[in-house]
Amino acid sequence: MPTNAAGSYSRSSDIEWIIGESLTNLYVGLGRYCRGEKLSAFKFVQVFSADRLLDLLHIKHEIHSAEVDRYMPDRRAEVRLSLVEPLFEMFCQGYSKTPASALAQLQWLEENFSINDIMAKEIRRLAGESQLIA
Repeated sequence: MPTNAAGSYSRSSDIEWIIGESLTNLYVGLGRYCRGEKLSAFKFVQVFSADRLLDLLHIKHEIHSAEVDRYMPDRRAEVRLSLVEPLFEMFCQGYSKTPASALAQLQWLEENFSINDIMAKEIRRLAGESQLIA
């Protein structure tokens, strides 16, 4: 999680960077899932990438940093953003559903932002391969 020198959470305002981080986490996580590293995959997809999606939701819905917990931006997210709960039920489906969680996150990114088509295709390919392994 990005922090400043004081240890407080410091969200980037660069939407392209946040999207890139999310896509990278999905790609790396699914690659690990395909190698049988399911716990690491879970963290990359359902924690690290989900954190970046929360950043995007804060920016998209103009939630100001003063409204966000300075150490844990996910605290009280459901209060600030009523749509968080149903989204995160799809984004974070649990240990054995990492590929489905990754695809749900990718779909949301594609519906809300301009996404690199090559990365999206690779993420879908890895998700398909991971379904054969599960």
